[in-house]
Amino acid sequence: MKKRKIFYLAITVLLVMVLLTACTRREAGEQEKYVFRYGMQFSDPNLHPSGLTNLVFIEEFHKRISPDRAEFRLFPGGQLGNSTDAILGGVLNRTAEFMDFNAGSYATYTTAFTPLETPFLFLSAQQVYDLLDGEAGRLMKEQSINDSGLRVLYYTDNGFRHLTNSSRPVNSPADMRGMKIRVMNNPVYIQLMEALGALPSPLSFSELYTALQQGVVDGQENPVVSIVEMKFYEIQDYITLTGHAYGISTTVMSEDYYQSLPADIRQAIDEAAAVAQVRSREIMKEIEGRELDYLRTRMQVTELSESQLRAFQDAARTMWPSVAGLSSQEYFDRIVGYIR
Repeated sequence: MKKRKIFYLAITVLLVMVLLTACTRREAGEQEKYVFRYGMQFSDPNLHPSGLTNLVFIEEFHKRISPDRAEFRLFPGGQLGNSTDAILGGVLNRTAEFMDFNAGSYATYTTAFTPLETPFLFLSAQQVYDLLDGEAGRLMKEQSINDSGLRVLYYTDNGFRHLTNSSRPVNSPADMRGMKIRVMNNPVYIQLMEALGALPSPLSFSELYTALQQGVVDGQENPVVSIVEMKFYEIQDYITLTGHAYGISTTVMSEDYYQSLPADIRQAIDEAAAVAQVRSREIMKEIEGRELDYLRTRMQVTELSESQLRAFQDAARTMWPSVAGLSSQEYFDRIVGYIR
């Protein structure tokens, strides 16, 4: 009996010591380390403006929070998912803490960013910047959280989107008649291709190269930087500089997870995101012109005259009411009303 009492006393003393040690560590300021998995769609972050911007974000974050406190692990090339459900659903389910994703692909989770996809809505990059930096940019982020629990941290500049194909030069909507064009799984892009006379084929971005190579689709539409990074010029002969929409990507995380983080980490995320959004535009200016010059050596480039461009604009604008209806006319008018 005496031995048993001594045993229980020893266990009690040990537990007290463990608790005292834990309290001492907390009092000394020892904190939990966070490991953030960051999923990216491009195979090499150093070869694409979005990837480079994400690296800026991480660098800026670590100026404020030591890697000993919070560490980023990168998963490029769609390793953590390449479909909308895998990416956005993965963020919500914590398959990854951060994801890089195209704003045009949010449609099945939230229509917050749908107005941005309206064909020929923007005539210059500056119009895009002013919109995203202002009240409209804030409202869209807020709407995304309310609709889906997805928190967009910052917008990434990818430049205007253009059309490529392997069949023939495209100078007018009539030239697109019957072409199978890959689009994001977004009703705006589906309706756009229908309005231009093409056959829309929704496919995930990771499947696109193979689909073009095998002739499953005839063409696709993306910004210059994506066309170069994915080497679509190897299997597409023609590019038409339609500039039909502006390519905007995002870095996104779960709102619930964001709110669960300590205040200093949330502040570092917010401050790094603000720097990254501005730096994204500088990166784009450095890269886009150079890459378009490269495409001129690999593809037949069609630059539309004012009258030719107007034919595309007139065809596309017939679907503007449909775009507004995907969210609500009131929301659409409110966002578009900020464009100057």
